Amino acid sequence: MNSRIAAICLGAIASAVLAAGCGTEEQNEYVDTVNEIQVRATEAFNATAEATAREPKALLDELEANAAALDDALAELQAVDVPEEAQEGHSELVAGFEQLSDLFDSFAEQLRSASTSEAFSAVTEFGGEAAEIGTQIDQAIDRINQDLGAE
Repeated sequence: MNSRIAAICLGAIASAVLAAGCGTEEQNEYVDTVNEIQVRATEAFNATAEATAREPKALLDELEANAAALDDALAELQAVDVPEEAQEGHSELVAGFEQLSDLFDSFAEQLRSASTSEAFSAVTEFGGEAAEIGTQIDQAIDRINQDLGAE
């Protein structure tokens, strides 16, 4: 993956974090839990973003392993006890992670039959779409922070 694409991918999700220590115990527990989940999801995403398109099979293996970690993080995010005032933003956050999971699945499908040049094109497309989803996730996190009175 060229360095421009890697930079897009690495910054695509989780550039925003929930602000801790800003509210009730329930709110702070929620913030801590969501931030921990987000760290794991970001690690899975970044490992895929750092993989190379020169070897589509190796990239596919990396993608599938990290897609499973992302799916686990999504399931945890869906199960979190959400403070009432953060419900809307949390729903947006979950939707962003669902889109990211779907993107991983569609990217894996493309790679299963891709040549090296097709894999490189798919990586470029993946990076662009991931950046858009990352912006949506950041916006959801900003909204949650606002709803919890952290901003």
